[in-house]
Amino acid sequence: MNGPAVRTGWQARARFDLLLWRHGVWPLLLLALLLASAMLWWGHLRPLQQQIAVLGAGPARPLPVATASPADTAAAADQVRLQAFRQVLLPYRDHLPQLRRLVRQTRQELQWTQAEFSQHVDAGLDLSRLQITVPVSGSYPALQSAIERALLQTPNLSLDQIQFQRESADRQQLDMRIRLSLWLRAPQQGER
Repeated sequence: MNGPAVRTGWQARARFDLLLWRHGVWPLLLLALLLASAMLWWGHLRPLQQQIAVLGAGPARPLPVATASPADTAAAADQVRLQAFRQVLLPYRDHLPQLRRLVRQTRQELQWTQAEFSQHVDAGLDLSRLQITVPVSGSYPALQSAIERALLQTPNLSLDQIQFQRESADRQQLDMRIRLSLWLRAPQQGER
């Protein structure tokens, strides 16, 4: 019926088989890989390139203004924290009432028998640190309760060190050495 069309189809098929026999399947695989990469570029990478081009052609952005260095920023933040810390501090002349209050706050759980005091003044920062070392005895829960209460009620108090000692494992009472610091404003001239 369609003689010339059938003959042309048969000839094309024969040529294709001959090419396949001479060169193998590799040229077909290469062609398929080339077509797949073209479709990937057209479908995914080309839209990304267009978006990048649009973003790059957007309005000119102003150059960043020189900002403070990280060291200057840190120094400013430190200065703010120091000012907030100074607001909590009481004058040095109030150290005795604060010490009495500290003993009253903790005496119920801890048995104060003596205390050692040392004072460190930093005139440059206008700070005075009254360090208190107290040997006490009591149970661990009592110590924890007393220290937590004292720290919550006295914002210018810091806990520096706790040392525990127990004579025997079955003994409930602990012998402890607590080191606290009471932070105050530096004493004025003639004030000690």
